[in-house]
Amino acid sequence: MKTDSDKYLSYIEEQGIGKELHYYCSIDALEGIILRNEIWLRPTNKMNDRQESLFYFRQLYDKLCEITSPIEEVTCEEIFEEIMVKPYMYYPYAMCFSHEEDNAAQWERYADNGYGFCVVFDTLKLMELLDNTGVMIAAVNYGNVDWSNHGLLNLIMEYVRNEAFYSESHMREQLIGQIMIYASTYKHRSFRTEAESRVIRFGNQEVYGIKVCNERIGKTIDSVTKINLVDVAQARGGSLEGLIKSVVIGPRNNTTVNEAEGYLCKDDDSMMVRGRIKKSECPLR
Repeated sequence: MKTDSDKYLSYIEEQGIGKELHYYCSIDALEGIILRNEIWLRPTNKMNDRQESLFYFRQLYDKLCEITSPIEEVTCEEIFEEIMVKPYMYYPYAMCFSHEEDNAAQWERYADNGYGFCVVFDTLKLMELLDNTGVMIAAVNYGNVDWSNHGLLNLIMEYVRNEAFYSESHMREQLIGQIMIYASTYKHRSFRTEAESRVIRFGNQEVYGIKVCNERIGKTIDSVTKINLVDVAQARGGSLEGLIKSVVIGPRNNTTVNEAEGYLCKDDDSMMVRGRIKKSECPLR
């Protein structure tokens, strides 16, 4: 009989998520993860791709126009109008990782121009920790959508052909939520070198250790989904052992391993990174 871990491993392999997730970040984000035990998910409409989600919407819209009748098309139009008029209601929250280890482009773009850090998570441990909390982990697909085996398309067509049966407003909201989640896992092929996977959560519902709030991010204040990893682990009777495989000091950062460990590893060492800190081998000047 397959265990949950076996199922997660199969999912990770089938989806191409990567057994390790590399989070390149500034020292502020590092402190949040290691010292405050938190990861923050941001609205996907605030990501660096100006076509975020729109890349998928356009392809989905064209496909639906191709396969729907005039009457069904009216319902599809209504769904898309609702998404575009009230996007703040529907954009999911996400945290972005790369499969690429010690990658020069990732260091420069996302880790304070190489002066930051990279936190390497064990994908299986993270998936086990966040299971049944409304959080999913998915690989990003690059390029055009393959409609030959696309489950969402069937869900949409089931809805538009039986709209009277699905008349309650929350049913349409659930469908739109599914569309938005799918949309957040497709990007233009020009981003393919990022080799990205995402931790994604839709909606504002709170569970122990997870809440939506407003926080300062750089020079702005933004809405975030804040996940306290210690609280979630305690609520589920789990452990953070092995969750973080390593913390890598950026190639342009002069911090020594001993200095980083002395700063990050407090008495309780909640995130269990003692002995797991190392310097990048990337030869950026």
